[in-house]
Amino acid sequence: MSGQECYDLAMEALKKKQIREEELEEAAAKEQYAAMEKSFQRTKDRTSATTPAALEEEKTVEDPVQVEVHEAKVKKRGNSAANVAVIRTITRQTRSKKKKEQQRQDQKNATSSSSSQDVNGANGTSKEEIAQRYIQYAAFIHGHKDALVRLGNEALVLARSNATADDGDIYTYISGSLDEATIVDVQELRSMPSAIDRALKLYELAGKRGSAEGWYNRGHLLWEITHSNEKDGKNNDGSEETLQAFRNAMKLGDGDAAYFLGVQYLQASENEGLYKYFAELESCESITALKQYGLDLVQIAGDRYSHGGALYYMALLHCNGDEELGIKPCATEDFPDHLDQAADCGDADALFLRSYCLYNGEDGYAQNYRAALEGFIKAGEAGNEDGYVSAGAMLHRGGYGADVKQDQRQAFELYQKAAEMDSKEAWRNLVACYALGEGIPKCEQTSQYIAKTMLNNDNDDK
Repeated sequence: MSGQECYDLAMEALKKKQIREEELEEAAAKEQYAAMEKSFQRTKDRTSATTPAALEEEKTVEDPVQVEVHEAKVKKRGNSAANVAVIRTITRQTRSKKKKEQQRQDQKNATSSSSSQDVNGANGTSKEEIAQRYIQYAAFIHGHKDALVRLGNEALVLARSNATADDGDIYTYISGSLDEATIVDVQELRSMPSAIDRALKLYELAGKRGSAEGWYNRGHLLWEITHSNEKDGKNNDGSEETLQAFRNAMKLGDGDAAYFLGVQYLQASENEGLYKYFAELESCESITALKQYGLDLVQIAGDRYSHGGALYYMALLHCNGDEELGIKPCATEDFPDHLDQAADCGDADALFLRSYCLYNGEDGYAQNYRAALEGFIKAGEAGNEDGYVSAGAMLHRGGYGADVKQDQRQAFELYQKAAEMDSKEAWRNLVACYALGEGIPKCEQTSQYIAKTMLNNDNDDK
């Protein structure tokens, strides 16, 4: 079996695990929603069952009101999927800390699973264990670069969770019982003093096998270590390794490496000795020269690698200007040329800003509500939660001449998507939708539940 086949089987096992988790999450949300409905109904029954009108209504078998109530229940049932989705999102976010802790524990357990279990999942082997075995086979027996990166990421998660594992409990799926010899020295990895060291080594091994992501991750981790050493007054022996990792990533066509390094250099300060050291390594005579080189790297990321974030950074630089870098603010009518490049590359922030400019008719853009709405939705799809919130607000209101038709149901759905991205503003809008019955049947209890669960001081961390 090839390394790619092993890796594909690992990804398939993890996908099945994710699907199963989502099914369980959906079932739990439905159960919680049903319990809420029963609780609300019991409260309603207690307050209305003893009234004369209610007692008289119970005696009437074929009362037209009962037909209307039945129809209302049918309609309400049709909206239950939306209600369940909201509950699911609440459950997911309120349990986020617990899930993170569990993931850390799972990561620790994954490194210590028994190597005697059957690869195909016999004897109760979990999907996580199957995935771990195939990933280790792909990485250590075949030198699969993506598998090595994944194991590096797992080692980093383990390190940041402050969990520990004995040397004998690491990578136990690779043992002397294997017929095939490993091409990676697993014993060396096991004997390393920390999970951070293992992560760095695994990223390096992946990079040497042609992984730009491996080199970038190694450079990024070394950068964090170097900055930490600077703050603690330690030496910066790893600075040269840091730069080399980023340079290797750039050679493999990684725009993220050029963008990250460029932005860091642009933020360089004379007061930080670390940047003086980097200036020396980059053959820059001053911090200003290092910043200029940083600008060059950002431009390379944008022009050569079509990096949306880099293009957006450059658009803002051209808009505001930078005297130190010799960049004058561009003319208002020229700003769209710069911003459009970033937005057309799919950068979420650029898509949002362009839509904001179209909405207000400013910074060189003619006012166009329809284009603004489409852009806000694209921004949300690209990862900007404010895009969904803004699009939802436009649809909730409607109008804008004849450009935007009011659609409070779609507005509700967009708020829901933004809430899944942890937008507090979206949660506030969902509270209003339920309270007023806009886009969803009115339900003051659900409105109050969301407000209490998602908008109280304990949970408002954004």
